[in-house]
Amino acid sequence: MSGSPGLAIIGAVVAEFAAGSGGVRGLAWQILDAGNKLQTDRMIAALVVLAVMGVAVHAGLERLERAGLRWWRGR
Repeated sequence: MSGSPGLAIIGAVVAEFAAGSGGVRGLAWQILDAGNKLQTDRMIAALVVLAVMGVAVHAGLERLERAGLRWWRGR
């Protein structure tokens, strides 16, 4: 399960890239828009937010997994 949280975030960004904005302005749209306007700082900020989200989701799911395994082994 170690790679799935990161892959889920990557999948969401790629899906947003592929689907287009459609009126929704998520992080993928921010990256594309900043790239088109040559706003490197905004682009890097969006990538940092995605990285922090990936780390947070991974840490949260790892804690949940450890708690679940601790509970399961204690039965």
